[in-house]
Amino acid sequence: MQIILLRKKKGDPYWFLIDAIQPIPIRYQIGRAWMQATTTGVLEEVTFRWLVYGASIPLLLGLNFFFFGFAGYGIVKLLYVNFFNRIADIATLEFLHPYLFAASGWTTGAAILSANGLFRNGHSYQGIFGLINSWFTGMFLFWIFFHHGLLACMLIHIIHNLIVYHINIIASIIGKRILSKS
Repeated sequence: MQIILLRKKKGDPYWFLIDAIQPIPIRYQIGRAWMQATTTGVLEEVTFRWLVYGASIPLLLGLNFFFFGFAGYGIVKLLYVNFFNRIADIATLEFLHPYLFAASGWTTGAAILSANGLFRNGHSYQGIFGLINSWFTGMFLFWIFFHHGLLACMLIHIIHNLIVYHINIIASIIGKRILSKS
């Protein structure tokens, strides 16, 4: 049984199919899945739940001031408070209502949606299902973030990635067995 790998030559925009000399042992695939799940879980949570979320608050205040906020007609604030936050509140069944419409100011909810939108766009390579799944997953992780902290978000993200990677490994093993029988 051989494994076919996709490999990209340096400077070439196309991917090539290359037959591996020896199959990759399952323990290496699982080890790689654990390393990748841990790395992406930690880095994505630090990036989106902490850095992007925190940086979005002053950025949104500045954008709102620039777009007529100085005159009392902040377009950015009006869009988030009257449109985006309301749609997100309905989509999340009001579980994030205290944060989307926080007493501390409109920027809390706007920063959640901005950071989560960036998180969602980072998964756009997965297609429409990946966009929808990552948006709801990101909103759930924000709920976890506000209730249990950043470490809990990291742990849940790692577990989620491990489940997905192990399903892919099992599916590839089953697929190879089906192909080898035919």
